[in-house]
Amino acid sequence: MISAYFEKVNSDLNARFFSRFGYQQRFLELIRARLRPKALILDLGAGSVDGSRVWVDGTTKDGLRVVACDLAFERLSRNPNPRRLIADAACLPFRDAAVDLIATDNMFEHLVEPLGVLAECCRVLKRGGALVFATPYKYSYISVAASITPLRVHYWARRIQEGKRAGRLLEACATYYRLNTPKDIEHCARSAGLNVQGLDFYVGAPCYTLRMPPPVHLLFVVLHKLIEKLEWLRRMAGISLVGQLGNKTAQRNSTGAAEDRQ
Repeated sequence: MISAYFEKVNSDLNARFFSRFGYQQRFLELIRARLRPKALILDLGAGSVDGSRVWVDGTTKDGLRVVACDLAFERLSRNPNPRRLIADAACLPFRDAAVDLIATDNMFEHLVEPLGVLAECCRVLKRGGALVFATPYKYSYISVAASITPLRVHYWARRIQEGKRAGRLLEACATYYRLNTPKDIEHCARSAGLNVQGLDFYVGAPCYTLRMPPPVHLLFVVLHKLIEKLEWLRRMAGISLVGQLGNKTAQRNSTGAAEDRQ
């Protein structure tokens, strides 16, 4: 098919001009830096994707427990992770300070009440634990387009992007973008008892135009490279945000202990 040919040509263009992994590489680095023996990791908003297959490599310490958590049974039922949990992110069935790490990839944009979710994450995180996240930036052209179009258009866009691979397993959820700017993340994290320990803008290769004619895709390649090169433009129209939130209580305790030793 002609679309398959377009995808091959455009994928070659992406490989030539962009890193293979984009924001996912930083997301992975933040997760792996916190992997510890016997740690309990919550893959929040996992859907049908088993993040542990990427996060936990052969060199990782033994005893890690990764739990895939999602509110939608149908999506979670396709997740190959043997540890699956159906739960609302604002009401997690864990005791206080039980989880070492929470990782969430492209979930913030779907939250209707993000403060409740972050407060719950703060409750279940152990002292020194963290929430590592990757999410679309609210003012990227992709997010702006998604925010002004109905859900059926999202399915249509995903079907074009994925082609036959999508089939009946196509996933798309309503987006609200209430936790998708640095200001919103910092304000909500502070109110929930968390602090921002890192937050970066990423651009990466265009993916929604892979099955379009190469000249069209090339225009988006130029646009992405321009945004990526200019820091001020990246902060205005970057594609993704990647960062981590830590426990403010843990930070205060660490600071206090240091002061006591002095």
